[in-house]
Amino acid sequence: MSRPLQADEAKVAAQLHAIFAGGHPYGMDKEQRESELQRTVQELRCDDSPDVWNHSRPLEQYCPAANKLAKEIAESLTKDMARTNASSDQQMRARRFGNWLEFVRTGERDERRGYKPLRDFFNYCADLIGTALRGDYATSLAEAENRRLIIPFEASGSAPGGADDRSMPDIALYTQGVGAQAEHQNNLHYAATSHIIECKWHPNDFPAALLQLSGYILHMFENQHDLRYAIGMTICGTVVKIVIFAHDSILVSTDANIATPDGRKAFIRQIVDWSICSRDKLGLDTTIQRYVLPTIPLTIRYQIDINRTHYYGKTCIQAADTLAGRRRRCLLLSANADDLDNATHMLINEWPLATKRQRHDTGDEAKLLERFRVTFANDDDLQDKYPQLVRAKRVRQKQGEEIFTEDNTEKAYGALHKIRPRAALADDDWGTSHFRAHKHTLIEFPGTAISEANNALH
Repeated sequence: MSRPLQADEAKVAAQLHAIFAGGHPYGMDKEQRESELQRTVQELRCDDSPDVWNHSRPLEQYCPAANKLAKEIAESLTKDMARTNASSDQQMRARRFGNWLEFVRTGERDERRGYKPLRDFFNYCADLIGTALRGDYATSLAEAENRRLIIPFEASGSAPGGADDRSMPDIALYTQGVGAQAEHQNNLHYAATSHIIECKWHPNDFPAALLQLSGYILHMFENQHDLRYAIGMTICGTVVKIVIFAHDSILVSTDANIATPDGRKAFIRQIVDWSICSRDKLGLDTTIQRYVLPTIPLTIRYQIDINRTHYYGKTCIQAADTLAGRRRRCLLLSANADDLDNATHMLINEWPLATKRQRHDTGDEAKLLERFRVTFANDDDLQDKYPQLVRAKRVRQKQGEEIFTEDNTEKAYGALHKIRPRAALADDDWGTSHFRAHKHTLIEFPGTAISEANNALH
């Protein structure tokens, strides 16, 4: 019988506060945090990566219909932007968006003027995508489990949940099923956010926009324990860039100018792709199901399937606290969905550097745990003195139609994996030296502290 972990919420909250003092990793103050973010962004930034626009493409059989739908929405938007008498909410949204594009052309320096029209743009696309997926495109675009709407949070005036620094993203998006019309929310929380957008008034302000965006993305990693990588955007003037925050690089797309018909179509096609791609293409771990319950405060539950057994959890005692790297999380779990306060297991979910062949992986911590298990298996006096390894495997993700493949940075990023940050050494074999494997290590109770061991072997 496993010994329950002490996982009361007050204790865990205190632990997390000690780790993220004031919402900042390692207890950094605001200036230190910004300096660390700036260093990370400078080292990992990869500009003008054209494949970023294609990264979230759905399965090949859905691409023709996706392109057709994006073209139809772009043409409808252009037509509605030109109307002098708008007679519906949708037409009003298009008209406000068109007016904002005209405002930007005047050169006025007021980025806040764009927040509402840009939310109108996303809502316009979401409504037409939802109508299409419920109607003419219901059978030609993606499986039901991969259909979603990408919707902006409405402005609330209050700082988002999940951080103590009161930072406020310019625009944040979330996902919703397509079964009904969009239900607009204004209670922004980093745990429920799918994409974040930072706006600036001029394209030359992109470096500052990327730095601010990086701070918001860090909060997403801290709050979403099933997030493999994150996707954000910058909109500087009318120039859109998609940004993928990978494990060892920050991949920045080429430009799309939404003041032009071609630029709007490209951006709308991206939104259509996000609406019908598989969950792993949004950066999510498909072996972990996250349930966000609209309670006050927000309630988050996880279901994890390991070795055909369901485990459930709500408490993370170590969150991903860096913008890049292995992003280790430690979740407390129970096999009983109705008793999450008495967790019996701990899951270590991480992306360490590894070799492509697992048997050559000299840094595999699971091998050490397996040695504990074999060495002490027959010693009854030591059963509570070391971690009981239940399972330690490289994660296999569902990709496409019931195809499971090993989850690693090469599979997660595809063609983007070998793109070298501008600060990387020229002779570095980037694709090999920065290969990371996604690992799950499941442990029954953590054992005693090393300081309590009886001898060196223990």
